[in-house]
Parts: sequence; C-alpha cells; structure tokens
Amino acid sequence: MILALRSPNFFSPSLAGFLFESHYLWWLALLVLGGVVLLVAYKRLDKRLTRAGVGVVALTLLWALAAFLIETPAERLYAAHVGLAKAAEKHDVDAIVGYCDPQFALKFTEISPNIDEAKKQIKGYMDSLNIKDTTFTRYDITLNPDGTAVTNFVAITRTDGGALQTTWRIIWADLPDQDWRIRSADGHLTQQ
Repeated sequence: MILALRSPNFFSPSLAGFLFESHYLWWLALLVLGGVVLLVAYKRLDKRLTRAGVGVVALTLLWALAAFLIETPAERLYAAHVGLAKAAEKHDVDAIVGYCDPQFALKFTEISPNIDEAKKQIKGYMDSLNIKDTTFTRYDITLNPDGTAVTNFVAITRTDGGALQTTWRIIWADLPDQDWRIRSADGHLTQQ
C-alpha cells in the first residue's frame, strides 16, 4: 500500500470491510455494466444513458481506489499477524514484544512478567527452534465493536527440527496510536 489510511472509526468493522476491502468481482461486474450502458448509449445517441454509464464507471473506480488507499481493521489485524511471523523468522524479539500490550499474558509457555527476562526467554526458545518460516493454514477473526478482536488460527512453522503445527487464540486491542496489540495469547502444539 502506497498511502495507507485507517478506515474512519464511525464505520462498523463490517461496513468498513464492505466498503474498503477488495471486491474484484463486484468491481468487474460494475465496470462491465457501465461499459454495456455506454455501448447502448453510443448506439442510441442517448445522453442520459451516457451520463449513467460514465457515472457507474467513475463510481466503481472511486470505490476501488478508496479500497486500495484505506486499510480496514481486519486488514491491519492480518498485517499484524504477518509482521509477527516475519519477526519470528528473523528472531527479532523486540519486534515480537512490540506487538504486545504492556499487560499481555502468554499462556503457551511460562514467560516471566519482567519484560527483560521475558525477552531472554523468548529469544532462547526461538533460537532453540531456529524458525525458518511460518504459514497460516486457518485464520478466523472476530472483530468486536469495542475495538477488540479475537483471532483463531493454525500455523505451520518450519524449523531445523521439522515442522511444528500450533493452534492459537489471540485477543487483540486496536489502540488508536499504536495499532493492534496482543492482550493475551493461548497456543498449543497440535502436531510435530
């Protein structure tokens, strides 16, 4: 995204998703409809149909442009997941901790509440695995009107020791100045 703007807060997450997420088939159908109307208008020399066709095409292009420029809460949340996966691949503990709310709780392993000690524990855990990459095989989100979200996903993480499949349930808070931050995370190893 060249210029990513947050969708306005007065839009509900579902309305923001409808207006500002990609709808390629809708856009294509509307552009075809506008083209057909313009073709009929040209054959009939009908100025009203010409205006209608131009209006349909113009509004569709504006809708598509808005969708590419404005990021919805769901798009930003997915980007946070991808950012976490990339930080894990790079063993960047500071970036991982940066996605966490100051009072976050991680239930996957026993992590110290002291941030410096927690960073050492996470770094040691990641170094022992030597994570290569992570792929999401299932990703379900629930966006709540109060600015929180719950994601449930399954991740396959390729490591030196093979592939690990983990299942996660993460509770997020959409902070106005910081974007999505993890409130709590509960994960478990489902396959090794």
